[in-house]
Amino acid sequence: MKLLLLTLLALGAAAAPCSAQTAEAPAAPTVTLADLRTPTSPAFTLLGIAPTDIERPTTPRAFAVSLLSALRDGDGSLLPRDFALEVAPYWLVQRPKLSFKEYSDPTSLQSLKQTFSLSVAATKGSKEEIALVGDATNIGIGVRASPVAGHPPAKRVELTKGLRLAQTRALVIGELLDASANPTAPVPAAIRTELDDLARAEVDDPVAYKKMLKEIETILVAALAADSPDAKARVALQKMAVDANARMSKVALEIQAANQQRVGWVVDVAGGFVVRSLTVDTSNTEVTRGGLWASTGYSGTNTHGMFLVRLLKNRADPTQAETTIDAGGKISHRIDQLTLSGELLWRFDQSEVKRSSTTERAVVNIEYRVTEDVAITSTFGRDYGNTTLGLDGTTIAILGVNIGLGKLPKLLLPTK
Repeated sequence: MKLLLLTLLALGAAAAPCSAQTAEAPAAPTVTLADLRTPTSPAFTLLGIAPTDIERPTTPRAFAVSLLSALRDGDGSLLPRDFALEVAPYWLVQRPKLSFKEYSDPTSLQSLKQTFSLSVAATKGSKEEIALVGDATNIGIGVRASPVAGHPPAKRVELTKGLRLAQTRALVIGELLDASANPTAPVPAAIRTELDDLARAEVDDPVAYKKMLKEIETILVAALAADSPDAKARVALQKMAVDANARMSKVALEIQAANQQRVGWVVDVAGGFVVRSLTVDTSNTEVTRGGLWASTGYSGTNTHGMFLVRLLKNRADPTQAETTIDAGGKISHRIDQLTLSGELLWRFDQSEVKRSSTTERAVVNIEYRVTEDVAITSTFGRDYGNTTLGLDGTTIAILGVNIGLGKLPKLLLPTK
């Protein structure tokens, strides 16, 4: 369902404008609900970057090393350049007492602790900034958390039962293998007598000699037991052990995926700001951008709804509105293979210089899934207008086909 929603939003963002605008007036940027959702890394969003090399330390030592490395690579400056770090403080240390139930069905306090993340990024100022104020570094700092994280779907409970059954099966097979660890086929009497006589021989290294005889006897016993009922049972048990381990791995991965598909109420909050500092004078700093996000949603079996609000302040780019508030939501409902969704967003421009105070975006999407991998979609509506220049929003109209490549693995739970 999550992948489906992202696909629908991407189609809305790709809609072509149908109304003409003058060459001098830039078009208002297309902003979808996905753009307004609480960002995973607020610092990266405010800086307008998508770094490919992100430090994600998982221990206090790694966290300290990441910071020292960033400061060392600052090209002689006290400030790092081209640096991105994301860390979840709660998971920097091991949590041996944290139960799976506490993790997957957390209280509000526990959810805050385990979802709180800090993102920090530094990048060189844009060409426009350098031309205006000189060589500068932009540093973004953001935080994010989910005080209400919903709960896993019902299938997670069934998968957990399947995992316990698979673990029990593996333990039983392991006990049976331990019981048949040593071959039991007898050595023929003549060979046994000869081995006993050889064991009494006088040699220079009795310990090594006895070890050699024991190895020969073991090989003989294993060879003689190859066709015995015990040996055949052991081969069958070994095959069952391999199958049991593979089954446990599959069920564990299914549980992990199901735990990410939260149902019920979910609340996300995030905030961050960007500080611009001159390289030659690090005491000359200025907060250039800031943002606050909050979203809440409810996911049911066939219906999903989400409401969000975002506040953005911008002092770095004079071509954009200085202060905007975006609010709105989306609701979608599935009927067999048909999914209907609607998205409505309002923008309130609080800037001092503007042509209009409000504008809105309204989009309707219809999707019909022909097969598991093929879906026909239709998106239509109207995008935001440009409040700074006083331009009307463009029309959104698109008809498309989504084709999925590859098949998802299917899990068969044990029935016995």
